Amino acid sequence: MVCEPSSKALGEFLNWIVRHDPKGMFDLVDVRLSLEIQSVALAAQHANRAAIAAIESAMDGMRQAVEEFESAKDPSAAEARIHHYDVGFHEAIALAGGNRVLTSLIEAISLPLEKSLYMSMRGNALRGLSIRNSLKAHQLIFECIKKRDVRGATSAMRFHLEEAGRDMRAAFDVPVSI
Repeated sequence: MVCEPSSKALGEFLNWIVRHDPKGMFDLVDVRLSLEIQSVALAAQHANRAAIAAIESAMDGMRQAVEEFESAKDPSAAEARIHHYDVGFHEAIALAGGNRVLTSLIEAISLPLEKSLYMSMRGNALRGLSIRNSLKAHQLIFECIKKRDVRGATSAMRFHLEEAGRDMRAAFDVPVSI
């Protein structure tokens, strides 16, 4: 029997690392810097209309979830939706770039990424920032991809991921060194 390759085993391994080793979350941020900067550069170069629409759909979902989060009495369900759309945003960017290996690697980190986003959001609040800051960062990345601005997209992604690293360090009360 021939099966289509899957990134599931790698994803499970990475998820285990993130769950059992707090340093694993920081390692994930480092890996994301490498993978996602390349991913966004390819997306800015190669994204077609369908890919742009998929990224925009994830942005719209994230935006709606943020609005629900800010007005909800119990924001936990809205927070889960924020993280779901956030991961979808990054996966859509990888797909837009057209590199199957890179897309598989981004898919492999999706579950540990979603778990790390909870910690990042808490660190964001501890730093006195709003979830809207992250939303703006995602919007800037999206706008650069739409304009085919490779340099702007990579710069925006780097800034976004460095901020995520700062948020993680704040959540773990680790000195910020990024």
